[in-house]
Amino acid sequence: MPGVIRLVTEPEAAALATLKDKAEENSLKIGDAFVVCDAGGGTVDLISYEIEHLSPLKIKECAIGSGELCGSMFLDLAFEKVIATMIGETEYNSIKESNRKKMMRHFEYGIKRCFSTRNDQAYSVDLKGIKDDPKLGILDDTIQLSFEKIRVVFDHISLKISALVADQIAEVSGKGLTVKATLLVGGFGENRYLYDHIEKCHAKDAIQVMQVNRAWSSICRGATLWGLEHSNLTSVISSPTVVSRISRYSYGMAFYRNYDASRHLVEDRFWDTVEGKYKARDQMVWLMKRGEEVKEGRVLKTACYHMVQVGFWDSGLRTFYTNLYHNEDARPPTRKIDAVRPLCTVKYSVDCSRLWLEDSFKSSDTKKEHRKAIFDLFILLGNAALDFQVKYKDELIGHVKAEYMDKFT
Repeated sequence: MPGVIRLVTEPEAAALATLKDKAEENSLKIGDAFVVCDAGGGTVDLISYEIEHLSPLKIKECAIGSGELCGSMFLDLAFEKVIATMIGETEYNSIKESNRKKMMRHFEYGIKRCFSTRNDQAYSVDLKGIKDDPKLGILDDTIQLSFEKIRVVFDHISLKISALVADQIAEVSGKGLTVKATLLVGGFGENRYLYDHIEKCHAKDAIQVMQVNRAWSSICRGATLWGLEHSNLTSVISSPTVVSRISRYSYGMAFYRNYDASRHLVEDRFWDTVEGKYKARDQMVWLMKRGEEVKEGRVLKTACYHMVQVGFWDSGLRTFYTNLYHNEDARPPTRKIDAVRPLCTVKYSVDCSRLWLEDSFKSSDTKKEHRKAIFDLFILLGNAALDFQVKYKDELIGHVKAEYMDKFT
């Protein structure tokens, strides 16, 4: 296994491959905005970019990405539900699983991949063990299905995807940009019915809907391009195509703060016996907020401290923990509530002999001696992951890597 594994998100990889192809066709202009719809088997993810530079190609994310669980596997579930409803749940469940799987393979290769509005033919699937019912079009282990019945299955999913595309276009337009095209990538992005459906939805918008060649492989090709751009061997002669992204979540930490009645809730107030003053517990410090531009290599910084009791003869390590939280609200809360969820925890330790060198003071409440150890906290932003680091007196003493939050992964 390699010592360092770097990650790129699937939508970005697909977008990178697609826009690189379009740049080679000379079909891009500076200021153009594109919505990339990565329609896969499980999720459909949308990401939007603005063209900043053509040669070399430079793009930046221009809207908060979105997505939903409405990929092609949900067509399978909808189709199976239609069949079960036609013949009855009890009879359908009594049929051998191997026969049901064979029927679904027939749907996959005989209907799903070729179905479109350009041919309103009827379809059929084989389901061995089913009882004949001429009224339902069932005869000799074969089920006849009208075009409209199949269309209902496809519309159930296509309507969700077109709504996601429309919302993403509105998000980009709200930034004062004009969307030139919607690019369909991913395995399900090659589906003709989905293309026709989205094209019809935007016929009056002058927004071109485009299917790209080899859409199913766009993620793999884009990930390879991204890897080359970020390789130590090639980064000297080429720089990353995606220059910045948009954060989907806010990221921050919860600290105790000196209590201020004008800013803090009474329910958060408590008496700190060590420092001899009122504090407000779990007050959020957001280092990056939802909607902010994320540039790879950007460093976020803050500090925290821990009050410790260390004697001259104490030895060994003192271990501390600090949590990094995330929140998806447009305006993140000022205090840690249920909507503020943990992303990762960094563990760090300091030798007691070093802590003992900190200035000491005696608490008026506890009458015990304490020392205040200050730690610097850093978040190094990467492409698909961040590095949460802790330093004590400029020495790295702990770090943890975490992927950015994405509710669809």
